[in-house]
Amino acid sequence: MNRYHSLRRCSIVLALVAVSLAVTGCGRATEFTLTLRPSRVLQIIQAALDIARVDVPIDIVGIEIHQGYLRVGGSYTDEEGKQTSGIVDLTLSTEDGQLKAEIVGADITGLDLTEEQIAGFNQILSQEFGRAASYVPGIRIVSVETVEGAVKLRVRLGLGS
Repeated sequence: MNRYHSLRRCSIVLALVAVSLAVTGCGRATEFTLTLRPSRVLQIIQAALDIARVDVPIDIVGIEIHQGYLRVGGSYTDEEGKQTSGIVDLTLSTEDGQLKAEIVGADITGLDLTEEQIAGFNQILSQEFGRAASYVPGIRIVSVETVEGAVKLRVRLGLGS
């Protein structure tokens, strides 16, 4: 992470802490929307892939955020060194205040993902998206929406969350 991103993340955290203190001091909860742009979403997905330590050589090359789903494009190198491209579609939703990511389709020539691989990656993706939305303790994710070009996370902060 370069210095600019560290400072930017720090300023976001400080702003959220200030809002948290102001809100909890008043004894009320407040809701607001966090917007994740494609570059941030790509970082989250790459972090999940790194955490999963997937033994499949996949290189993510881009992401498209559409109404209702995310499309991740990349390339796969098989055991013989042959490289092919492919896409993975996923959706985001909320369940009991937690973010849930789910792979709904994968089309990567020469690669068959098992149900266990998909389930494990879905769990890690969910954790990473949740972590991105929860810089400050006490934040509850109310809803998530994918719109053209962005992921919108509606969060509640303060009492009654």
